[in-house]
Amino acid sequence: MIELNENPKDFSSSALLAEMMEKGCSPERQEEILALLDEVKETSEAALWDYARGLAFRVNRVSDWEIRLSRLELLRRIALRAGGPHDLRVAYAQAVFHRMNAETDTREMFKAGEQLVELSRSEMAEPEIDAICACAVLNRLRISPDLTRKREDARFLYELTERENALPRTWTAAVKGFVFLLKAEHEIEKKETVLKSLDNLFCSSGKYPEITVAYAQALEYAVQVSFSPEKKLRIVDTLQELDHSLKSDVNREFAAVWEICAKERSEWEKARVAVRNSLSNAFAYLVASEKNPVQQCAFLAALKTEILQNRSYACFREAYARGIASALLRQNSRHQLYLLEEARKLAEADDRTDEISVQYAAAMLCRLFCSEDAGEIAELLTRIANYFTQNPNSADFHCLYASAILLTMRWEPVPEKRKVRVQLLENWRSVYRTRFADLFRMCRNEFLEYETDAEVRRTVLDSIR
Repeated sequence: MIELNENPKDFSSSALLAEMMEKGCSPERQEEILALLDEVKETSEAALWDYARGLAFRVNRVSDWEIRLSRLELLRRIALRAGGPHDLRVAYAQAVFHRMNAETDTREMFKAGEQLVELSRSEMAEPEIDAICACAVLNRLRISPDLTRKREDARFLYELTERENALPRTWTAAVKGFVFLLKAEHEIEKKETVLKSLDNLFCSSGKYPEITVAYAQALEYAVQVSFSPEKKLRIVDTLQELDHSLKSDVNREFAAVWEICAKERSEWEKARVAVRNSLSNAFAYLVASEKNPVQQCAFLAALKTEILQNRSYACFREAYARGIASALLRQNSRHQLYLLEEARKLAEADDRTDEISVQYAAAMLCRLFCSEDAGEIAELLTRIANYFTQNPNSADFHCLYASAILLTMRWEPVPEKRKVRVQLLENWRSVYRTRFADLFRMCRNEFLEYETDAEVRRTVLDSIR
């Protein structure tokens, strides 16, 4: 350890800085060293730069906010001098970014972000600073309530990607920024414009793993938007192409990298999984949003093809089960029975998941809503009851079983037995907090339409109100 003596000018500023940045150096000693660097900073230009590096190292490590801001301003004046070293400008940008993230006052946070934007627009801009600025603008875009500001920030992010040697972080921030803007826009035409910009960004980027995932998730979201069925189908086609390209292109294009870089391999594996999940979810949304029962069946057939090609991936089987449950009510009786059998096969297979079981129960409830056959009604109710019995703590199964009881109440002619059925379930209010709340409301309304016994009606309404 370097000790303080009578003549601090004898110290090497670089040696002091190296000690400050050692892993075991305590905060107290770091402050002592910073004081030493302050004393020698006028001895040479190199000493001044080392002092600034020390400032950058300590600026966001002090708890006193006033000291932090004053040091940040001092760092700015030194780091942005003409002819200053590259690493100092980057260190200053990083310090401002950390300050921005630590701010609790939104106005101050935006002010810090604007400092980075100004730096990125100055003659001192360089790819590393642009990347830091892009991350800051992304954070600002994400939390800003002003839609006009969001659009301006997205436009600036796009401009940063057009600069020479834009870094992967810049591209990633731009893609993510447009994803946030896509979700924030209200008008379909504006969403369409944002989606086109996203397409352009993705095609122009290096298609890094994180960018690929963000783009896939944007497409998944876009399928849920009120675009035309044709547009939604094109989006799913794009996702399919992306999924298929990852199965082949990654191995070929990154074979050499994969041999030497485990991290790169891991990131691409994660991207594959994420894109696959987005594709399966998009298929499920596509089926659920379609009003035409014939088209629903066509989409389900396409999803079944994906299952056959990707049997080992649970996400496609789960999406197929979700699609069946959401499509069943629009189908005729023959198609309902076919789809219910498809769901049963998934639910009874060795590779079934909890989600598949839940969706099968939902599909049975939808069939129960349409059936007039007493034997089938009894069988479906028993199966749903069995799922609830096996999963008593599942809110989903509780909701589906409660719905089934209400739905089959009209088939029980004895009021006293209907009262007993109602008492089978407790905590009815919880059903409104599940994803099947709409199905429950549908069954509740059906029950209220047919139930004539005032006491039974009152018991149910008191329980679920």
